[in-house]
Amino acid sequence: YRDSAEYMAKCEEALEARYNAAVLLMNDAKYEEAISAFEIIKKYKDSADNIELCKNQILEGKYNNAVRLMKEELYLSAITAFDNLSGYKDSDVKSKSCKSMLEVQYSSIVELMDERRYAEAYPLLQKIGDYKKAGEFRGTVLSIIQKLKYGDTIFFGEYEQDNITGNGKEVIEWIILKSEGDRYFVMSKYAIEFLAYHWDFYTGTSCWRDSSIRKWLNSDFMDSAFGKESELFIADTITNKENTTDKILLLPLAEADALYYKDSGKLLCTPTKYVKELSTFKDRESWLKKYGHYSNSGYISWHMMESGVEYYQGMEYPYSYIGNPEYYISDIHMYEGMGIRPVMWIDFSSISD
Repeated sequence: YRDSAEYMAKCEEALEARYNAAVLLMNDAKYEEAISAFEIIKKYKDSADNIELCKNQILEGKYNNAVRLMKEELYLSAITAFDNLSGYKDSDVKSKSCKSMLEVQYSSIVELMDERRYAEAYPLLQKIGDYKKAGEFRGTVLSIIQKLKYGDTIFFGEYEQDNITGNGKEVIEWIILKSEGDRYFVMSKYAIEFLAYHWDFYTGTSCWRDSSIRKWLNSDFMDSAFGKESELFIADTITNKENTTDKILLLPLAEADALYYKDSGKLLCTPTKYVKELSTFKDRESWLKKYGHYSNSGYISWHMMESGVEYYQGMEYPYSYIGNPEYYISDIHMYEGMGIRPVMWIDFSSISD
């Protein structure tokens, strides 16, 4: 009738244009907009199928986001995300799993708080929102961190110390020697190992850069004492003399000198029970006592960072400086086993911020 064919063609053209626009939105992953566009032409071509496809893609995106939250150990947020999927795929199973892992995570936080390892508890507290007492714990951590000062003890990391391996490692106690804003220069309170400064006779050295103890501190000890989140708080330290960059080091001689005049008692330290039971220590115990490296009060000599070399009767004598129970600061042949007191800068600015 009249020009109806012409108008039908125009309508068909308009429908096709709307359909193509909706497909374009769908291909651009703009699924909500695509659904609205397809709803207008629901009976045209496969628009109804595309609506369902878009809905499934939205669900899949939300599911993948929930899985991401779970992998990032953001269990509280993951639970909400999975529960909002109304049984899509295995979302109910994963939600239940997240609830179990959230409880494990919270138990870890409670344990860290009980051990006064506040800094290590904080990243976990950030992940669980206000679950149970998390908000209260965060306030406690912030309050304690903000009040830290010279001479205070920080509990951070863990290492075998009581020589009872069955009960796990014990928390390491660190003494604050100085601070710069939210950064704290700390040294272990006790000698946590008994090692030589350098123990490879075939690659002799007279410097910190090439020493065995430097390698051990920044590999074996680092891996044993700190988890991945704890390591984030440990700042790099650059030594001016040798231009090395380390996470863990020994006390520099300049710091020891300053400590001697300020608070010499902090240069005295006792070994842990673990150290005292080491065969390397027990085999040398009488020698250590004879030459003043293990006092009747239980204080032990311990390696510092600086080392050097002297020549005696044509023989090379590589030595390292040590903290000594009798003389406070002395030196010893670097191949001799002595106590090890790790030193590092801890940066708590991420907590304060």
